[in-house]
Amino acid sequence: MRPTWRRLLFELYECFKCGFACRGGRDMLLRLLNQLARFAPLLLVVSYISLSYGLFLFGPIRWDAPNISYVTIFMSVCLIMLVLGYSVGMRSISISTRQIPWRPFFWVGAIASGVLLFPSAWIYMNKNPWDALHLAQCQNVAYMEMINGIGNDSTGYRYIYVLARAFLAPFTFSVLPLCILHWDEMRWKEYALLAVYLLSALCMSLLRGTDKEIADIVIMLLATLPIVTFRALISRDLPFSRLLGLLSTIAVVIFAGAYMFMERKDARLFRSIPAVAEFNKGHICSAGDWRCACDAESSLKDASSLAAKLQQETCTTDCVGSAGQPVPNSAPPDVGAADKADKATSDVAVSNQTVADQVLRTEAKHGNFLAVMATGYLSQGYLGLSIAMTEDFSSTFGIGHSPLLLHFSKRVLGDDFEKRAYTNKIADRWDAKAKWSTAMTWWANDVSFYGVPFIFAALGLLTAFCWREATEQHRDASAIVLVLCMFLFFYLPANNQLFMTADSGVTVLFWIVLLGWTVISHRTNDSARHVQK
Repeated sequence: MRPTWRRLLFELYECFKCGFACRGGRDMLLRLLNQLARFAPLLLVVSYISLSYGLFLFGPIRWDAPNISYVTIFMSVCLIMLVLGYSVGMRSISISTRQIPWRPFFWVGAIASGVLLFPSAWIYMNKNPWDALHLAQCQNVAYMEMINGIGNDSTGYRYIYVLARAFLAPFTFSVLPLCILHWDEMRWKEYALLAVYLLSALCMSLLRGTDKEIADIVIMLLATLPIVTFRALISRDLPFSRLLGLLSTIAVVIFAGAYMFMERKDARLFRSIPAVAEFNKGHICSAGDWRCACDAESSLKDASSLAAKLQQETCTTDCVGSAGQPVPNSAPPDVGAADKADKATSDVAVSNQTVADQVLRTEAKHGNFLAVMATGYLSQGYLGLSIAMTEDFSSTFGIGHSPLLLHFSKRVLGDDFEKRAYTNKIADRWDAKAKWSTAMTWWANDVSFYGVPFIFAALGLLTAFCWREATEQHRDASAIVLVLCMFLFFYLPANNQLFMTADSGVTVLFWIVLLGWTVISHRTNDSARHVQK
């Protein structure tokens, strides 16, 4: 019989009195950690979502959101359903799975990541992988060239490459999680393949001037390291030095990611705004002319610097005229021009900026550059959610959760079908192509906002099942599906990341089907052994 929480707390109190010096005290601590480990993913997810929504309500950016009370009630209900689903999944589901061979997935994925680097650099950026060394010092240029060329398929092979990349995506996604899960079993050739995988991700990040590749690696580390930790904890084979090393690694990854986020966003955002802002309207500055507006060095480190930078960036509207022609750079405005510039650019440039640029149209209440930018990333989607909740529901019948499916649906079902989605109904106020609206809005396209809490309950069930199988039974397929769930929760304040592209959609479907196959195969083997007995 498992000890109750009341009994565990009483024993913990007794152990504190002896300073955990006795053997019973150490055993008690391990049992308490085992109980906490069972609900670790739930605690992390609920804390993260609460933090992002708390930044939306009380962060350094003042969002002018409608229906704020309804959104708060909606988010509370979603979190309650997530907790209920996880609790049911942890206590009631007793399905088991079988193990999969990890090395074939690792080898195919690692080799594919290195091979795909060359066509990726050529097709999307018209560059070679070694050009990343030069672009490392000018990430704003890399980002602008990627944005300017993203709609041009000069090679004619892009669709073929997309299909090949989607086919290999389930393997490339599994490389880093499998590496961490089986670190002590790897051979020197596999360590070399891991280096190829990491270098490929770094090269793509530098060639594109974006943070997503590095962010994905950070999420994989943060999602997989707890699995390794609790696997060792359950087997009681985790020295304190190793636990301290894992915690130190997580801390280093978080701080390194925050530093790279701040430095690269500071370099990219404020020297790249005009072309990004006007890209979707087709009014892109000619080659080199985007520098006319945003040449100033970015030294934004606090809220006062943000106000000064807003004044400098008013030249955004001057870089591209009403006819789409570049115009000469204008002098910085006077001290009171920031508010005027914000109003003047709201209809022209800001409405088509990327998520990071949205900070420029808001009022910074307090905080430094990292706090303001992190708040813009983590909380902007809730504003889109609040706007979408003012619209009536028209189901998209299982297609609207994916921007990719919704885009191609108009070829078969017509333009009117695409307009049924919340994200398109609010396009005149909140353009989903350039701004975030949370994953909940994308799910609501299919099931309405009344059905979204039940999706949270289902996700709670799946997360609990995969966490238990990954830690207690050491099942790798469950571990990778759990990492996918962590991806979904991490990007939840922004969009439905797992179905944004063909790569991610195929990856999810592949591993869900494989997980189902491991369940069926395990049951079949158990039935055969029972018949033999």
